[in-house]
Amino acid sequence: MITEQRSFCRICLATCGIVVTVDDGRVVSVRGDADDPVSQGYVCPKGRGLAAVHDDDRLTGAVVRQGHDVRAVSIDEGIDDAAARLQAVIDTYGPGSVATFMGSGGFSDPMGTWAASQLKRALGITQTYSTSTV
Repeated sequence: MITEQRSFCRICLATCGIVVTVDDGRVVSVRGDADDPVSQGYVCPKGRGLAAVHDDDRLTGAVVRQGHDVRAVSIDEGIDDAAARLQAVIDTYGPGSVATFMGSGGFSDPMGTWAASQLKRALGITQTYSTSTV
Protein backbone atom coordinates (compact mmCIF):
# COMPACT_ATOMS: atom_id res chain seq x y z
CA MET A 1 0.00 0.00 0.00
CA ILE A 2 1.42 3.38 -1.02
CA THR A 3 1.08 6.27 1.44
CA GLU A 4 2.48 9.79 1.66
CA GLN A 5 3.64 11.24 4.93
CA ARG A 6 4.65 14.80 5.71
CA SER A 7 7.82 15.34 7.68
CA PHE A 8 10.92 17.53 7.62
CA CYS A 9 14.48 16.98 6.52
CA ARG A 10 16.90 16.68 9.43
CA ILE A 11 20.14 17.00 7.49
CA CYS A 12 20.71 20.71 8.19
CA LEU A 13 19.28 23.59 10.16
CA ALA A 14 16.89 24.61 7.38
CA THR A 15 14.59 21.67 8.26
CA CYS A 16 12.80 21.86 4.90
CA GLY A 17 9.32 20.36 4.72
CA ILE A 18 9.21 17.08 2.81
CA VAL A 19 6.65 14.60 1.59
CA VAL A 20 7.80 11.00 1.92
CA THR A 21 6.22 8.35 -0.30
CA VAL A 22 6.18 4.95 1.41
CA ASP A 23 5.31 1.67 -0.29
CA ASP A 24 4.72 -1.27 2.05
CA GLY A 25 6.96 0.25 4.75
CA ARG A 26 9.78 1.17 2.36
CA VAL A 27 10.64 4.79 1.48
CA VAL A 28 10.47 5.13 -2.30
CA SER A 29 10.72 8.90 -2.81
CA VAL A 30 11.16 12.22 -1.06
CA ARG A 31 10.09 15.59 -2.46
CA GLY A 32 9.67 19.09 -1.14
CA ASP A 33 6.39 19.89 0.59
CA ALA A 34 4.70 22.70 -1.33
CA ASP A 35 2.43 23.33 1.68
CA ASP A 36 5.33 23.93 4.06
CA PRO A 37 5.10 27.62 5.05
CA VAL A 38 8.87 28.14 5.17
CA SER A 39 10.48 25.98 2.48
CA GLN A 40 7.42 26.16 0.16
CA GLY A 41 8.32 23.02 -1.75
CA TYR A 42 12.07 23.55 -1.88
CA VAL A 43 14.37 20.76 -0.72
CA CYS A 44 18.03 20.49 -1.69
CA PRO A 45 19.58 17.45 -3.41
CA LYS A 46 20.59 15.97 -0.04
CA GLY A 47 16.97 16.00 1.12
CA ARG A 48 15.66 14.62 -2.17
CA GLY A 49 18.24 11.84 -1.92
CA LEU A 50 17.04 10.60 1.46
CA ALA A 51 15.05 7.76 -0.09
CA ALA A 52 18.21 6.30 -1.62
CA VAL A 53 19.91 5.97 1.75
CA HIS A 54 16.94 5.32 4.04
CA ASP A 55 16.69 1.59 3.35
CA ASP A 56 20.30 1.22 2.24
CA ASP A 57 22.54 -1.45 3.69
CA ARG A 58 23.22 0.26 7.01
CA LEU A 59 23.85 -0.60 10.62
CA THR A 60 20.80 -1.43 12.67
CA GLY A 61 22.66 -2.44 15.83
CA ALA A 62 26.03 -2.38 17.53
CA VAL A 63 29.05 -3.99 15.88
CA VAL A 64 32.74 -4.26 16.75
CA ARG A 65 35.67 -4.66 14.41
CA GLN A 66 38.25 -7.33 15.10
CA GLY A 67 40.99 -7.13 12.51
CA HIS A 68 39.23 -7.28 9.15
CA ASP A 69 36.08 -8.84 10.61
CA VAL A 70 33.01 -7.10 12.00
CA ARG A 71 30.63 -8.87 14.34
CA ALA A 72 27.30 -7.94 15.85
CA VAL A 73 27.30 -7.35 19.61
CA SER A 74 24.93 -6.07 22.28
CA ILE A 75 24.67 -2.32 22.79
CA ASP A 76 26.44 -2.65 26.15
CA GLU A 77 29.33 -4.59 24.60
CA GLY A 78 29.59 -2.06 21.77
CA ILE A 79 29.73 0.87 24.21
CA ASP A 80 32.31 -0.93 26.37
CA ASP A 81 34.44 -1.66 23.30
CA ALA A 82 34.28 1.95 22.09
CA ALA A 83 35.10 3.24 25.59
CA ALA A 84 38.13 0.95 25.90
CA ARG A 85 39.46 1.99 22.49
CA LEU A 86 38.93 5.68 23.24
CA GLN A 87 40.62 5.34 26.63
CA ALA A 88 43.60 3.62 24.97
CA VAL A 89 44.03 6.61 22.63
CA ILE A 90 43.83 9.06 25.54
CA ASP A 91 46.25 6.98 27.64
CA THR A 92 48.73 6.86 24.76
CA TYR A 93 48.45 10.36 23.30
CA GLY A 94 46.65 12.44 25.94
CA PRO A 95 43.21 14.10 25.92
CA GLY A 96 44.43 16.61 23.31
CA SER A 97 44.36 13.76 20.78
CA VAL A 98 40.56 13.58 20.93
CA ALA A 99 37.98 16.17 19.86
CA THR A 100 34.24 16.43 19.49
CA PHE A 101 32.53 17.44 16.25
CA MET A 102 29.05 18.90 15.98
CA GLY A 103 27.53 18.95 12.50
CA SER A 104 25.00 21.60 11.57
CA GLY A 105 22.08 19.42 12.62
CA GLY A 106 23.70 18.76 15.98
CA PHE A 107 23.18 22.32 17.10
CA SER A 108 19.42 21.83 16.96
CA ASP A 109 19.69 18.76 19.19
CA PRO A 110 19.93 19.95 22.80
CA MET A 111 20.51 16.45 24.20
CA GLY A 112 23.28 15.76 21.69
CA THR A 113 24.98 19.03 22.57
CA TRP A 114 24.61 18.27 26.29
CA ALA A 115 25.94 14.72 25.85
CA ALA A 116 28.98 16.00 23.91
CA SER A 117 29.72 18.54 26.65
CA GLN A 118 29.50 15.83 29.32
CA LEU A 119 31.81 13.55 27.32
CA LYS A 120 34.31 16.39 26.91
CA ARG A 121 34.27 17.15 30.62
CA ALA A 122 34.59 13.51 31.69
CA LEU A 123 37.54 12.83 29.38
CA GLY A 124 39.27 16.21 29.67
CA ILE A 125 38.79 16.96 25.96
CA THR A 126 39.44 20.59 25.04
CA GLN A 127 38.91 20.63 21.27
CA THR A 128 35.55 21.03 19.57
CA TYR A 129 35.05 21.28 15.83
CA SER A 130 31.97 22.11 13.80
CA THR A 131 30.85 22.85 10.29
CA SER A 132 32.08 26.40 10.94
CA THR A 133 35.65 25.29 11.62
CA VAL A 134 36.22 23.03 8.63
